[in-house]
Amino acid sequence: MSLKIKMKKHGVIPVVALVGEAVGQEVAKISKKLEAFLKTDDPVIAVDLSETTVIDSYGLGVFVFTWKQIASQNRQLVFVNPQGFIRNLFEGTNLTKIIRVVESIEEL
Repeated sequence: MSLKIKMKKHGVIPVVALVGEAVGQEVAKISKKLEAFLKTDDPVIAVDLSETTVIDSYGLGVFVFTWKQIASQNRQLVFVNPQGFIRNLFEGTNLTKIIRVVESIEEL
């Protein structure tokens, strides 16, 4: 399954919704979208993972790199509703200790 990236807003918060598998070459698409937000002054950037089925080490690397850049600007990266495997991956790698995870977009 390929990856689709949907850009939307929840109020004033930009949301990058990932649909499908965030693996291999598809991760470059995510990186490009998130990189654009590094140039903005949005205090919070959300990544909706409710329809993401798999993330590989490249995807994790992009998220950690983006988080480091955003955190250095006193901004926040938030994951929305990661499911099953992805939630376990985040908890197993302790990402949930440094990156905020919410159950629904309404919690932003």
